[in-house]
Amino acid sequence: MEKTTERALSTTVGRRSFLKMAAVAGAFGATSAFASEKVTRPATEEEVKNPFPGSKKVKTICTSCSVGCGVIAEVQNGVWVRQEVAQDHPISLGGHCCKGADMIDMVKSEVRLKYPMVKENGQWKRLSWDDALNRIAAHTITASFELPKSAISLRDGYALSLTNTHHVLLKECLMVSTGDALPSYIDAVIATEEALVEEDYLHIPLHVKSGWHIKKQGEDIAHNESLVHPYERLSAYKMTALAAQGIMNISVLRKPKVAILSIGNALTSLGEPLAQNSFYNSNAISLSARCMELGAEIIAIETSHEDKHLIMEALERLHTKADLIITTGGLSRGDVIAQLLLEKTLDIIFHEVAITPAKPTSLSHFDHTPVLHLPGLPLGSMLGFELLGAPLLKALQHELSIIPRSYIQSNGTPFTCKEN
Repeated sequence: MEKTTERALSTTVGRRSFLKMAAVAGAFGATSAFASEKVTRPATEEEVKNPFPGSKKVKTICTSCSVGCGVIAEVQNGVWVRQEVAQDHPISLGGHCCKGADMIDMVKSEVRLKYPMVKENGQWKRLSWDDALNRIAAHTITASFELPKSAISLRDGYALSLTNTHHVLLKECLMVSTGDALPSYIDAVIATEEALVEEDYLHIPLHVKSGWHIKKQGEDIAHNESLVHPYERLSAYKMTALAAQGIMNISVLRKPKVAILSIGNALTSLGEPLAQNSFYNSNAISLSARCMELGAEIIAIETSHEDKHLIMEALERLHTKADLIITTGGLSRGDVIAQLLLEKTLDIIFHEVAITPAKPTSLSHFDHTPVLHLPGLPLGSMLGFELLGAPLLKALQHELSIIPRSYIQSNGTPFTCKEN
């Protein structure tokens, strides 16, 4: 048996191979010794005590599972640099599993997503949070885990298991802070301000019931719950839910492109001197702001005199790059847009509506590009846009909710829009 082993070893590692490996090991050792000379030095006593000067320690919890073990994160200049176990945490009691011990590595991972991404034309690209907000989702996004992951305390106070008695020993209670994860046997949390403590006992108020000051597991978001539906607008509340799930890749639709053409001989652009009998072009500013609120991209804001040829040239120029053109002014009887509509130079979809003061509002299309014509009067312009332009802009984005149910009038009473 010994001869067999010896033969096997000699076959695996021959004399020449052994000498080669010994030479390599010796060279490596010599190189390491040479490199360490005057390059490394023993750490000072202060460096051993505090290797991250100026850092601060923040109490938090591990989010790898629903237990919520205590973690102390050491932060330097906003960066998590070191992790410790929270010895005084009421649930983990100074313990960690292997996942909890690696929380800092998960946060500092090179493959961690650090910003929103959007998919346009099949390609992922970086997107700022501002750009992601108010976009239209292209696909359903579901929750990969429930929130909260476990029951949590809604108040600072005493967590306990309810019994048939109206008092409990203090040592049987857990001192918890708002947001702390709770063990499964906890029935209620008595807030510090409503707690009555006498000697070693905590008296339980009569109104305290099971679930008191506790947010249940999955109460906010259930596992596989749909957070966003296709063609739903990504509001601030939706973005909060997505961020809470760690979702950063969001597939959205392209923003509709809107061009605004203001028509009038007395219009003055902002920043220019206001001549006598002239008006600042406030409609263009209010409409562009409202369009952006609805998720559109403003590609052009132009002004034209009341001239048919100039207006047709502007429409010819704008329709090739815009999904929607909005004109303001020129709609009164005898005005230039009214004439173009009556002459059917523009293809009319509808002409005038039974709404005051937005009665002149009309819709046409120029070579398949919709053109919304709004009055020049600011009140009529904005009313016409809210009733007809906003739904049109939402329809261009395939948004689910298009027609509003009601509006609030200036006197505070609502009036309702009925769908046929």
